[in-house]
Amino acid sequence: MDPGEALLSVARRLVDRPEAVRLGVEGPAGEASFLLDVAPEERGKLIGREGRVIKALRTLLAARDARLGHHHDLDVGDD
Repeated sequence: MDPGEALLSVARRLVDRPEAVRLGVEGPAGEASFLLDVAPEERGKLIGREGRVIKALRTLLAARDARLGHHHDLDVGDD
C-alpha cells in the first residue's frame, strides 16, 4: 500500500464523514507533500488535542519513509 492510500484509510476512520476526506498530492513519488482535506467541522478530529493525532500520522509516515529512504510532508486543510 502506498503512503497516500494508507493515510487516506486512517483519516477516513477518524472522522464522522469519511466520504468527505480527500487527499491532495504534490511533488514526485518519494518526496511528495500530502494534504488531507476534510470538512471544517471534522478538522479537529484529524488534528487532535494539542496536535497529537496529526503528529502520530506524521510519525507513522516518517517511520515508513526512513525505511524506504523517502521524505513526505503532511498537512491538514479544510474542504
